[in-house]
Amino acid sequence: MSLKNILFTKTIPAQIFQNFSIGLILLVGKISGIFNISWFEILVTLGTVIVADFLMRWFFDGGKKFPNSGLNSGIGICLFLRSDQWIVYFFTALIAIVSKYIIRIKDKHFFNPSYAAIFLTLVLFPSIAYLNPLQWQVGGNNFWTLALILVLGSITIFRQKLWGSTLVYLISFLGIFLLLRDSYPEAYETLIFTGTFFLYLFFGYTDPATIPAKKKIRALFMLQIVLLFFLLHNIINENYALLAAYFVVQLLEVPFWLMEEKSEKLRFKWQSIVTIFLAMMLLWQSVSYKVENNRFPPVLQNRCNQIVCNPTTFHQLNFFGLFPIRYYNN
Repeated sequence: MSLKNILFTKTIPAQIFQNFSIGLILLVGKISGIFNISWFEILVTLGTVIVADFLMRWFFDGGKKFPNSGLNSGIGICLFLRSDQWIVYFFTALIAIVSKYIIRIKDKHFFNPSYAAIFLTLVLFPSIAYLNPLQWQVGGNNFWTLALILVLGSITIFRQKLWGSTLVYLISFLGIFLLLRDSYPEAYETLIFTGTFFLYLFFGYTDPATIPAKKKIRALFMLQIVLLFFLLHNIINENYALLAAYFVVQLLEVPFWLMEEKSEKLRFKWQSIVTIFLAMMLLWQSVSYKVENNRFPPVLQNRCNQIVCNPTTFHQLNFFGLFPIRYYNN
């Protein structure tokens, strides 16, 4: 059996191949020293998701298979979440698995378990839980880790036939970024050309269990994530905004799923309306800022290990006269 057949066909189940891919990325990143997470914290996280997923599956579905899905969630938590307290990893791992079985619509979970759990942990415990975008800066061992992400991520997307959705995200993200870019060239290195960006894209946003099945609806789904990111990054840390945008779009999936039960055209219609509304919000936000400051809002402005940074000054705009939007100035 050739390597090509193993990598690009269904010889290896998609879940197992994805676990292998992100597990290898975690292992390489840990051994090379770019991930500041201890082996004990990794064991706590993976042990918790495996045991919890096995027990929850046995209780709800009566199954006793090895929890590959839970393992996937645990590896995702180890890749992104950072804390000096092991209990934070235990809590996040437990929330990820429990939410997958409890928070469901029509016996299907609509949240990506690990990403939703990480976001909730960041919101609930901002003083002890954080993301560390600096671990992904290009150079040295980080370059090889990023190269591994790109190779394995591309193979994963090809196997799952999700290249179209990936391209929609990349083209729309880079298009808006280039239109609204500021004078900070490091934005490319610290926001786009990072492991966080591509892990979200290859193994998060395109999660087969939560991404819409229809191509045209998937395109709107990805576009909504992009638009929400550019709206949110003016208020919160831009690296957290990548996660927050995905969380909000998954929440929006609930009413869209219910609409789709009645009519696929009804869902497409309302999802298109929401997407257009988000685009109009972003246009208004950007133009309003440019009118008052003679430039678009800077892409890099919230650089810290918290959801909301604490600058000494901020610019405040009144969004359609309804509520204030804060833009942090450098």
